Amino acid sequence: MIVEELSIPRYNAEPLYNDRYPYAHQIIARDSIRNFDEFFLFLTSPTGSGKTDSWAVPSLNGNDLGVVVALYPTNALAKDQYLSINNLKKSLNSNKRIEFVTAETLGLKQEKYSYRITKGEILEDMVRKMALDGGGIIVTNPDIFVYALKGYFFNEYLKSVFKNHINTVVFDEFHLYDLKQSDIILFLLHDILITEDTALRKFVFLSATPNENISYKIKKVIGGNFIDSAQTNINSLIIDERPIMPEVELEFKHAPRFMAGEFLLKDLEWIKDFKGNERLAIILVSRQSSIVG
Repeated sequence: MIVEELSIPRYNAEPLYNDRYPYAHQIIARDSIRNFDEFFLFLTSPTGSGKTDSWAVPSLNGNDLGVVVALYPTNALAKDQYLSINNLKKSLNSNKRIEFVTAETLGLKQEKYSYRITKGEILEDMVRKMALDGGGIIVTNPDIFVYALKGYFFNEYLKSVFKNHINTVVFDEFHLYDLKQSDIILFLLHDILITEDTALRKFVFLSATPNENISYKIKKVIGGNFIDSAQTNINSLIIDERPIMPEVELEFKHAPRFMAGEFLLKDLEWIKDFKGNERLAIILVSRQSSIVG
């Protein structure tokens, strides 16, 4: 089975950076960031289409997004994106500060102090310094964000620091959050938005898979300036189409439960057909877990 190469159009508009012409969702993101002080921005686009660049480039190049907290569902994904954003920072020659925050990294920073300091105080100091510098990016997981706003870091100032010095929250792969996680976060956002004089007013949701349940709750319950890239038209002309995912050949093999490893090792001849410059991925999926609905 062959899955064809996926290409999406780029547009004759202001380059995102250097000579990189933007995709539609990148134009929508840039216009929203420049023109609005408050928004819920949903960017839905295939994997590999530069959704992270949509917000990271404006954050690293300017001050419109202020201090950004970028949330990823796992620490492994957060670390990977932290490294990618750091590489982007070098390409842009930006001086914005970027921090990767988990319970472990806060603990490692804690050990470097010669005096007693809490993880909450370290996080508070990090946010304050970024705010003084005109912006920065904290890459972390949803738990850190929730714990800070609910006062679990034993720091009486951290909640107000998050509300008053952080300007933007980015939710990547939000469709992977379970119902409890997403509802807790939406309740927190509602609490923030009904509080006057808070700086936290910009929210960006990134996903390759639309989540109509979440967007419905935001539009109908929380309210506000809702922008959906999938429902927004742009005026620029298409300049070309750029491939974002290569052609993929899929081969399905069945194996008895608990015997997949032995099945693969028994016959490795088919693997030899792959050339050295081709990527090979072996994905093990049980029949039960592959059933949707």
